[in-house]
Amino acid sequence: MKYLSYRPWQIESGPAAYGAEEIECLLLARNGITEEEKIAYFSPDASQLSDPCAFRDMELAVEILLQAYRANGRVLIFGDYDCDGLTATALLLGFCRQIGFRADYLLPSRLGDGYGLSDNVVDQILEDPPAVLVTVDNGSTAAAEIERLMAAGISVIVTDHHLVSPDHARPLAFINPAWEEDTYPFPHLAGVGVALQLVRAMRQRLGLKLDDPREFSLAALGTVADSMPLVADNRVIVTLGLQAIREAGPLGLQLLVQQLRPEGEVTSEFLGFSLAPRINAAGRLDDMEPAMTLLLSQDQQEAQAALAKIEALNQQRRELEQETMAEAVAEISLQAAADKRDIIIVKGEDWHPGLLGLLAGRLAEQYQLPAVCLGYCNGLWRGSARSAGNFPILEALRACEDQLESLGGHAQAAGLSLLPASFPIFAQNLRVWSAERRDQFSLEESSQIFAVLEHGSVNETTLSCLERFEPFGNGNLRPSFLLPNLELSRIKQVGGGRHLSCGFRLEDGRQVQAIGFGMGDFATLFAVGDLVDAEAELSLNHWNGQVSLQLQLIDLRPNQAELELAQREVEAGHAWEEGRGLSEIIADWVSELQATDNAAARPEQIFRLQTAQIPKFWLYLEHLTQDKPRLEFSLPLLTKAFRRVSGEEISSFAAGRILDILVEAKLISMYSLSRHNFRLEVLDNGQRPRLSQQPSWQRLEAEGAFY
Repeated sequence: MKYLSYRPWQIESGPAAYGAEEIECLLLARNGITEEEKIAYFSPDASQLSDPCAFRDMELAVEILLQAYRANGRVLIFGDYDCDGLTATALLLGFCRQIGFRADYLLPSRLGDGYGLSDNVVDQILEDPPAVLVTVDNGSTAAAEIERLMAAGISVIVTDHHLVSPDHARPLAFINPAWEEDTYPFPHLAGVGVALQLVRAMRQRLGLKLDDPREFSLAALGTVADSMPLVADNRVIVTLGLQAIREAGPLGLQLLVQQLRPEGEVTSEFLGFSLAPRINAAGRLDDMEPAMTLLLSQDQQEAQAALAKIEALNQQRRELEQETMAEAVAEISLQAAADKRDIIIVKGEDWHPGLLGLLAGRLAEQYQLPAVCLGYCNGLWRGSARSAGNFPILEALRACEDQLESLGGHAQAAGLSLLPASFPIFAQNLRVWSAERRDQFSLEESSQIFAVLEHGSVNETTLSCLERFEPFGNGNLRPSFLLPNLELSRIKQVGGGRHLSCGFRLEDGRQVQAIGFGMGDFATLFAVGDLVDAEAELSLNHWNGQVSLQLQLIDLRPNQAELELAQREVEAGHAWEEGRGLSEIIADWVSELQATDNAAARPEQIFRLQTAQIPKFWLYLEHLTQDKPRLEFSLPLLTKAFRRVSGEEISSFAAGRILDILVEAKLISMYSLSRHNFRLEVLDNGQRPRLSQQPSWQRLEAEGAFY
């Protein structure tokens, strides 16, 4: 329930408000672009790419391939089942077939083979050995498998971008920008970016046209899908691919773009959120053939058929994901409160392995806890883990490595497998490790805001300035802005309650529309006329042939003045909990605020509550936690939401005292996550104690707080 949590806002450019020209200067500085480099930066072209032959083994790889070409030897391209691997396979295969190579491809089965070269895959290759095997987006760690292939007389070229260990594979040619012994100047190419450079080196050697729009379209899609930083070479690749994809990309991608976005610009976000999930759906469900046909075919009927299959796979993926998510939530609801206090661990025998990463991410987001999701496959529990906040999920899993058969990943995401007999002790150890370090990690999400934007600069001029910095993505995040003191002129839930649609009145009287995806619950907090602070991005809304400026909301909260007053109420509550008398607290409050006539600051509204409000508040908490193990909240936001839902006049001070009473009655447990946020769990102990017998109730009654 993110709408009830206070997300710290870190403003990169400081508290000053900026206009469009100043925003451009700040963005150039953020990206390390000097005044002399600005013209080239805003006009990326293929000449700005690094020389493909800067790779240490590139010329050797080209020579190996050309020798096979002259001898009419067969080339086998071995790829991967994700979008980066599929686009890399299609790019290299398409080029090879275009110039007359005898070329085929092989993709691993996610379920049967797993990632990369395996003994099973090597056995398949050796049944009909090619002259040359080229790996794309894999191969760096397959030392034993590549040794087998080369012992059988196959020339092996590895093209990859994953990290390289000291015991890495030793193929004839090793092309990997992440390899510390390589000489390529940019280490962050995607697997498809490496494949593109291999093709460009071949074109250069053969005297062909160096750059093909179709190949850049594929490279752009795979680069964005793999979340590679969109700087340097990747920025050029993605920019050129975006320019080409609608008219000159592979026919299947052209059809897909036309279906999903018949009008409007094709952006990097569109690649990442619309195209890539559909290509990935094929790999997740272990049916890659439609994706490869979509990426390779130039036949209209064949491409249309592949597109229909891709859409069917994507729909199947969505349905399976929803079904699996429902099963996971149901299982979590049956777990003891202590087992889901610090980390979510859930497993299902029939859960599809290709969906476990998505499932772990959704559970981590819903419960705001790290999550481990496992499915049963080939005698093992296999699955994925995702972090929440700054919890180091890989470090946590490494502490349980004695129970694991395999483990890999990074601080935010990991993959693992273990024997069924090891699961109970693994789950216990992981929960203990997480509980012992509860206070060391923050599960609170923060938001990095680029700058405060002047209300007068909420216009298309500023948006045009921002568009010059496209493509946005990892390494070049689309800037978000703080817009303070917006007046809500309209607010409603849309999309079945999932999303938020609202209008704001700016300081100069203009109206601007806004959409908040996944923010429907924020309608619980706000009403027309409220003054709010918004974190948002500027964007264009395409609807019914009309194009208009809109704000895409990221976060919304009461304006600073309202929050500061509510926080003072919370701090007054802390003073009361520490033993200060209510009359003394009220006297200090009146003294400090005697210069203001703000009605909301009057003590009779802040430091008094009705006894009837206590059971109403308790029922509201039960409602909020009916399908969740616990609730994370900021007291001012929880209080504001309760006021809106119940119509009760109640302060954050009074709400805090109700929580004290409920804790003492053992109806809830609660502890602090940070200065602003708390975690609360409703306790089901079968008892209904008398609230009036609790110490806080009796003290409030003695001090005259009830009316």
